[in-house]
Amino acid sequence: MKVRQPSRDGPDAPARDTRQPGGALQRRVDASARVAAQSSRVSQLHAAPGTQTLKPLPSPGAAMPLQAKWEYVDVGGRERRYNLRDNGDGTHTHGATGEVYHHVGNRMHSQQPGVRVLTPVNAPVPASGPVTAVAPTTAHDPKNVLFEILESGKVNYLANTAAHRQQYAGKYIEMKPEMFSTFKNAGKRYGSSKVMDPVTLARYSYDDVKKLFHEWDPAKGDRRGQAVSTVAPTPGGVSANQALLDRLAKGELVDRRRADRTGENLSPFDVGSYATNVALKSDSGHSRNYQNLKNTPAWLAGSAVNRDHAPSGESQNVRGDPSAYNQAFAITIPNPEMHQVHSPTFGTDNSHKNGLEDDMEGTTDKRVELDAKYPALAFYRDAHFMLTQTEGQDYSASASHAWLDLSKPRNRVRQVGGYRNLHRRNTQIHKRLGAKRGFDPASPAYEFAVQPRIHKKKSKKQTQRLGIYKYSKVPKKTQGALAVERYIEHLIKTGEANMI
Repeated sequence: MKVRQPSRDGPDAPARDTRQPGGALQRRVDASARVAAQSSRVSQLHAAPGTQTLKPLPSPGAAMPLQAKWEYVDVGGRERRYNLRDNGDGTHTHGATGEVYHHVGNRMHSQQPGVRVLTPVNAPVPASGPVTAVAPTTAHDPKNVLFEILESGKVNYLANTAAHRQQYAGKYIEMKPEMFSTFKNAGKRYGSSKVMDPVTLARYSYDDVKKLFHEWDPAKGDRRGQAVSTVAPTPGGVSANQALLDRLAKGELVDRRRADRTGENLSPFDVGSYATNVALKSDSGHSRNYQNLKNTPAWLAGSAVNRDHAPSGESQNVRGDPSAYNQAFAITIPNPEMHQVHSPTFGTDNSHKNGLEDDMEGTTDKRVELDAKYPALAFYRDAHFMLTQTEGQDYSASASHAWLDLSKPRNRVRQVGGYRNLHRRNTQIHKRLGAKRGFDPASPAYEFAVQPRIHKKKSKKQTQRLGIYKYSKVPKKTQGALAVERYIEHLIKTGEANMI
């Protein structure tokens, strides 16, 4: 049965058989369309001179611009295959990250002869001699993890080699493997069996019961691909699996494994959707389910724990998507110690009637309205303000959880990692479920300055929260990039991270 679909080409456009996309009927329809198009061009050729400007037909087999194509790219020294859009000018764009790549220096694949490898347009040009402009700040330890955080909140790795430390000095962050695992795993409740080689960036799924490594396969539910060989290549030799076991025991692999906590109570800085479970696709195209926080008990009962939306839940309601509030991502924090006293969107401060009016470059509006218009700024303000206000504080006794002693570096790293995780989930839901969700990290950047609280006379409530915010634009920077700068500053202040 033919089903006519609306088309920009008018009511006479060829119908598509929706039951057989790409089938025999579709091939006949496409062939008819090509004949009609060619006939149209013949008619144009016989038209009066000057009445038509014809574009030359592409030569057979010519590459068409703006088409998707699989290419290998250099990602921190690792050759990865991405589906890129051909921009028609020698550059190719990654649709998920916006990163632009090109082919320079005749770079070819290390294992596949004749296959090219693209590099980021903004990547540092490899030096032909010794690099002297910027020197690494620390000695080379191949066990450490080198990484960057993109404006989307995604973490990208750099192969930890002496050459890379020279080439990318001042551009990547370095952490010891156990502390990096705390940062990267923060807020995640689903389990993982991931183990990573910080030098080659090879990833594995490790079965601790069988003491067996598997190739990492994101398409599999348990991420376990083909098992690594347990057979020694030569008599008396060591198998590839045993070699990995030895390296894991020596701390030469980054142990990213974590237990599945989806059946346990919430812990501080856990991240998830607010009231409805959400499934989101990653950049690799594989879906992951995120457990909601509202219907999951926390380490303390009742109102002692808050599932804090960021951007605020009410500002997301204003944006007009009826499902946004319940599916929005939130972070778990103690209510009296952190949310009530430090959140810029707690209570009436964020209401439509009595809420505070903030100043956006000279124009004032209710905070909730401005947050709806500038969700990336709202998230940045809430996350950075909370991290700043709680730095060095110890809430472990009053809020009954050891992780809330934020004077301890590991706990502070976990807190910063939780907000980085929340940042990433917001940019993903914005991309996957629409512009009325989360935020766009590429939005223009604004910085904020907070004013002292002006209390009403004879007011019985004297809150510790501060007053209105004033916002000013930051030139040539995105809001996502500005947020990432703050995460890095907070990490470095713990003494557990540094720039290479």
